[in-house]
Amino acid sequence: MGRDRKKHYFTNFPVEHPKKGFTNVWKSELAKQNITDSMIVIDEAYRNYNSRDYKTFQKDEHTFFATNRHLNNDIFLIAHNPARIDVVIREITEEFILMHCHKLPFLRWPLWFSADVFLDELAVAQRYTSPPCDLLRRTLPLQPHSRQSL
Repeated sequence: MGRDRKKHYFTNFPVEHPKKGFTNVWKSELAKQNITDSMIVIDEAYRNYNSRDYKTFQKDEHTFFATNRHLNNDIFLIAHNPARIDVVIREITEEFILMHCHKLPFLRWPLWFSADVFLDELAVAQRYTSPPCDLLRRTLPLQPHSRQSL
C-alpha cells in the first residue's frame, strides 16, 4: 500500500470527510477511465465483482485491476469471504487481510480489532489447519472517536 497521500478517494457508498467533503462514488464504468493516484474502497465487493458473474467481467475491468499499482492506485475490496470475489481479482491480489472484532457481550462497542495479513488465498484457507503462516498480525486499538461510527 502506498504511504503517500492520495489525490482522489472513491467508495461505492457516499462517505463524508470532515474537511474534504464527500468521497467520489465508485461505479464499475470508471474502470474504463484513466484513474490515477487514488484510493478505492469497495465494501461488499462481491456485489460488483462476484465469482458467479465471471462471464460479465470485462476486459477493461481486468486491465484496471492488473495495472492499478502502475497508476499509483490502492484498491481495497471488502467481503465476508474472498471466494465470493471473481478469481481474476483474487489471483492478482497482493494481500488478504482478515479483520477480527474483539468485544465483550455486555459492551456496545468493540475493545479492539486485530488484523491477520496473508499473501495468498491458500494461506487464508489453511489458517486453522497448518502452523501459523500469516505475514503479519497486528492489534488495532479502538480510538474513542471511532466508536461514534459503530
